[in-house]
Amino acid sequence: MKQAVFLSYLEHLLKEQFEEYEAKICAKLGVAKLVDVSLMYVGLQVEQDKRLKTKDPLICIAPQTPPYHLLYNLNLVTDPQKKAAKFSVFHIMMQPFIRLSNGYLSFTGTHDFALIAELGWGHFLFNEGALLPYVPQFAKSTFQSFFGHYVEKFLLGKVFLSLQRKALRVIPSDDKKTSDMTLVLNETDVFFIEIKTSTLHYRDWEQQDMSAFKKYLYNNFISDKKGVIQLHKCLQNLADNPKGLFDLNTPLHKLKIYPIIVYTEPHAGVVAVNDYIINNSPVLAADLKAKFSVVHPVTMINGDFFIENVKVLRNSKRLLKDAILRYHSGTKQRKKQWKKGNSTFNFSKAMQNFDNYSIAYEGLYLEDQMDIANEIKAIFNQPQKE
Repeated sequence: MKQAVFLSYLEHLLKEQFEEYEAKICAKLGVAKLVDVSLMYVGLQVEQDKRLKTKDPLICIAPQTPPYHLLYNLNLVTDPQKKAAKFSVFHIMMQPFIRLSNGYLSFTGTHDFALIAELGWGHFLFNEGALLPYVPQFAKSTFQSFFGHYVEKFLLGKVFLSLQRKALRVIPSDDKKTSDMTLVLNETDVFFIEIKTSTLHYRDWEQQDMSAFKKYLYNNFISDKKGVIQLHKCLQNLADNPKGLFDLNTPLHKLKIYPIIVYTEPHAGVVAVNDYIINNSPVLAADLKAKFSVVHPVTMINGDFFIENVKVLRNSKRLLKDAILRYHSGTKQRKKQWKKGNSTFNFSKAMQNFDNYSIAYEGLYLEDQMDIANEIKAIFNQPQKE
């Protein structure tokens, strides 16, 4: 589904040049429309979901089937018969379909297929699809910064805006004094949201380099420039100008603040990261904190949480608030259990991330995948699938 949304983003960027660009890429890939690539990814995802429920979980693609040559054209195949084939973790992730001795293609794992599809498709179009001449504003940008703009301003931006309703205001960033997105619930609960799309270098996670991982967390979430400190600055701006920036008339001492960092890097959601960031980030100035009713601890949330649960969140405007309060309250209780019994099991429970802890709470993460797809299509004005 995200591949189709990414195409919508390209249409938005390229405008009248999109048809010309699409024709060039389609000729290179051997497809009629770029949406055919999106449909292939959706089909493979559906097939994988089915197979995971069987005793034969890996996808195998026969040479005579349509996806076969398209996967080759997208450079997603590791072919052991070729001398240039590489088998590092990074290369297997970037080319996750391996050619078997019988000619079939097999997916090399059952995890993170959606992530591979999303990043792989965008990376292909940006680096191998000659996209840059059509988007001169990104001429000096890396794929990472281009992808970040897409996630913040388009993908998650529109998803957040779709949540707006009576008693729940959504305020996009002014790119100066407000967070990437701000939610105001009942004029008393303020959610400051910073979106981070930076990734951990593949060599660091391939080598399980803890020092490099800590450096990644520091640079993106707990330094004096990014992450938590940005949320603190937004809080100061709120204190200085609540009416002008946020159209808030509620006295500051009645406001409850929920700082949120939304991330897209899977490793940012591993056990204990949220707790590590809370304990190692700059401390909010006591005089600033005292101006508000309460400033809750920062909550790390995977961007997919909002995509997969958008319908549930829209139907229950206070669900995000309740889930955050439940998470931090539960974390305190689980830490007490961990102190009583210092086992790996208790540690893992105590340091669980927000997303895993929220599964099945008030319907979160229980939506059918096709229902989620149709919900996202509706947000991005795409036709519904019967």
